[in-house]
Amino acid sequence: MTTCAIPIPRAFVEAHAIGLSHDFAHRHASVLAAADGSLTVLSHLFYNYYRYDSDDNRDVTGWFVTRFAGDGQLLWSADLSEMHHELDDQSERAFGLLDCYEPRAFFLDDGNLAITTQGNRLIAYDAELEREVARWCARDVMDEAAMKAENYVYDVDRDSTGQAVCIVNEPGLGIAGWRPSLLCLPQGPLTAERRPTLTAIATFSSDATNRASLESRPGYGYVALPCGELVAGLQRPSPGLIEQTDVSLSRPVVRQAFRLDADRLMVPVFHRGLRGGSKGLPFALMLVSRTGEVLRRLEGIDANAESPYVDHRHSLAVIHAARAIVYSNKFCLWVWSLDGELVHKESLDGKDNKALRPFAPVASTHDGRLVLCHPKHHCLVVTAPISSSSDVAPAIVEALAAHRKEKSALKKQLYFEKNRWVSEGPVRRPQRTPAPGRP
Repeated sequence: MTTCAIPIPRAFVEAHAIGLSHDFAHRHASVLAAADGSLTVLSHLFYNYYRYDSDDNRDVTGWFVTRFAGDGQLLWSADLSEMHHELDDQSERAFGLLDCYEPRAFFLDDGNLAITTQGNRLIAYDAELEREVARWCARDVMDEAAMKAENYVYDVDRDSTGQAVCIVNEPGLGIAGWRPSLLCLPQGPLTAERRPTLTAIATFSSDATNRASLESRPGYGYVALPCGELVAGLQRPSPGLIEQTDVSLSRPVVRQAFRLDADRLMVPVFHRGLRGGSKGLPFALMLVSRTGEVLRRLEGIDANAESPYVDHRHSLAVIHAARAIVYSNKFCLWVWSLDGELVHKESLDGKDNKALRPFAPVASTHDGRLVLCHPKHHCLVVTAPISSSSDVAPAIVEALAAHRKEKSALKKQLYFEKNRWVSEGPVRRPQRTPAPGRP
């Protein structure tokens, strides 16, 4: 079992006079596990000075990548804030803050690390984040046709054999910004030198509202239908995944898509949040074929008594070694098989299980260790290897039992204030590619 503290670099804290005791946003957008057991975390920080000083109208945003060894040791931190500011200065004219608000990270097939924005802009770095190796970004972000020709994807997930599924975003599906639109399979390996064509197997929603918005929009230069024609206007897979279920979702929210194996995917889709409260709203955890057909839904969550909207818990994890899908919120822990059968459900009211309530499953390692994240304490907890779905709950209980002691030890290694961790030492800043552009 291992506990990892996700820190903010001291250099960033001091350079921007960050008040660690203040209630600012520090979110962890992606947690990635490499074949060697190391963990990589992409974090997003936003600090508004005006909230604490009405005479100061500044704000600052930081993107950080943190690497941990397989034993939980902090190896290094990288500051990507300069790259964020460059992208955000471009995107503010076109898409507002939404384009850079929820970044994603994933490994390419050649081991390089990709960072993406909601506008499908992709910047790739070498595995040690010492230099930029590729950039697929349209130069004119006001040109939607160029964005759909020169950018790439928003997020990628792989199964245990390396086969991938991609989410591609599109504008015009919400109030502002780019939103998940297409579920795609790449036709070949994705590397810093190669951007393969994507085959769109499904849209998330093809209702009348989206059709009216998309009818006159330009198509993608690298996303094709199974028949080979490029996706453009209303020429896209139909019916959408939502229309294949009995769930009514207004402006669906899609944050993840999982590649379970060669023939099946898992796609969780939630309702957009409402200001008046979202408890009881519908959602769908769908098992999908590689041809875009909804095979079944993952059942077992009571939409009212166990609503995922109560604590805004939208994150799931797939443990390929255990052939299990894991989800938890403040009410229960659920474990499904890769066939979509509910194999375990456990209430978190008990004394031994209550510690799991604030944690969310966010990733798994190649040897079957489940990674949990505490979003307010900025900690990762990694379980022992799990080999079957029946071992998930005991492994979590065992890991959380050791977490408090391990967290106390970390406080002697890192500066800690108000649940914020600060790392000392040098920070990596990747060298910019002289003439960025996709191959």
